[in-house]
Amino acid sequence: MPSLARALESIASALQQQGVALMQQHEAALQQLETTRLNSEASQKEHVEALKQLAENGTTVGAQPHSVQEWTLENFLQHRPPTFNGMTSPDEADQWIINMEKIFDAKRCPSEKRLAFSEYQLSGEAVHWWNNMKLMLEESGEILTWELFKNKFYAEYFPNSVKHAKEVEFLQLVQGSKSVTEYANKYKRLERFYTQPNNEEWRCRKFKNGLRPDIQLAVNPLAVKEFSVLVEQAKVTERLRNESEAQQKLQRVGGPSGSRAGQKVRIRPYERPHSQRNFQQQQPQPRTIRCYVCGGPHLKSVCPQVVVVRNKCFLCGAEGHFAKDCPSNRRGAPQPPQLPQKKRIEHRPQATRRVYALTGEEAAKSGNLIIGCCMIVGRELNVLFDSGATHSFLSETLIQELNLPVKELQYDLVVSTPTSRMIKTSRMCPHCPIVVEGRRFKLHLISLPLQGLDVILGMDWLSVNRILIDCSKKELVFPNPEEAELLSSQQVLKEVK
Repeated sequence: MPSLARALESIASALQQQGVALMQQHEAALQQLETTRLNSEASQKEHVEALKQLAENGTTVGAQPHSVQEWTLENFLQHRPPTFNGMTSPDEADQWIINMEKIFDAKRCPSEKRLAFSEYQLSGEAVHWWNNMKLMLEESGEILTWELFKNKFYAEYFPNSVKHAKEVEFLQLVQGSKSVTEYANKYKRLERFYTQPNNEEWRCRKFKNGLRPDIQLAVNPLAVKEFSVLVEQAKVTERLRNESEAQQKLQRVGGPSGSRAGQKVRIRPYERPHSQRNFQQQQPQPRTIRCYVCGGPHLKSVCPQVVVVRNKCFLCGAEGHFAKDCPSNRRGAPQPPQLPQKKRIEHRPQATRRVYALTGEEAAKSGNLIIGCCMIVGRELNVLFDSGATHSFLSETLIQELNLPVKELQYDLVVSTPTSRMIKTSRMCPHCPIVVEGRRFKLHLISLPLQGLDVILGMDWLSVNRILIDCSKKELVFPNPEEAELLSSQQVLKEVK
């Protein structure tokens, strides 16, 4: 502990000494600037007095004197020069030098003052960099000037590798998706990095070769050899083409006043045909309800013909019973007592579910469904893994062949199929054991008249067992039992109970 305390004290003393040294350097710089300002003011006063004396004596001066300017730090800061902290991109560092020289040139600042003012605008990491660089330059005996500062600054923050990259970017520059104005601005910004000698004709040729082919085709015959004129011609060509394309697009859609004479009007598939296509003279028609099955003045959901279709057997084609009650499907198996059909329709509740494939042919045609194999009571069956199906289903014939236990649902389940048919069923095999890829599961399988398919495993089985479908590889992705399982709030309460 004593050694640690001594080390901390030595570090604190070293930091204090460094801070004192920096303060001394700052005060020395301020004193130097103040001395320079006083000397400048004194020389300006002497110059003014000399001019007054010459005017009084009637002496004429051959050359006009330059305007008297004050080069003080306060006057320089009035122009709000930017600061530089060294934590910027190369482009921002280059822009800082450009902005500083812009102020210096506008105020005709002498070169001996530019370095002092630039040092004052450094901050952060840039201050440490220049202090170390200045010590090395002073030890080597070099004279600190503004040009030397710029060379060292560019070597540190805008090296030659960046300049070469900018030159390559300039040589490869094309308009592409940019507008002519954006392309011209970037061309001017990158042009100064080109190291080879060029003239106005070369600039025009380089700019013209980078234009889009449609604009280049229009400005090529003009043979313009002045860069500013070429840029203006390209802008005019681009504006005219944009206006022409907008006018053509307006004409294609018929314009605000309707379609033109002799032009075909595209009718959208979901629009009803109109006897008159003049939208200005068309009067609003009252909305009428029409059934798309029988054409009567009612909705499809209450159409009597649809009800008859729903009560049709899909095995024998006869009306008045469902496939589960079809006499041709009994095969000697005992059937539960049947309730009258009208009473079931009137009093039993209904629930709607969905399946995206009902036959093996439909499953084969769909590119997003996966067909595999499963085992039920030792028999190998073909199974369709359908993420579009809300529930899992089992063929009616297999239920009787495998002699599986059947339970009557408390409601009629209406299943929608890909052909817009509605199949009604009310039987289910509860807790049916099934083996899929060596894994055992138990689930409720709803009875359904399947053709060419034995089992359909839908979202109820996929979601409960957290099984994913890899459509690209046409395979199932089972969860890894070694990974941690995330439980929802309902699952946590269920596990606690």
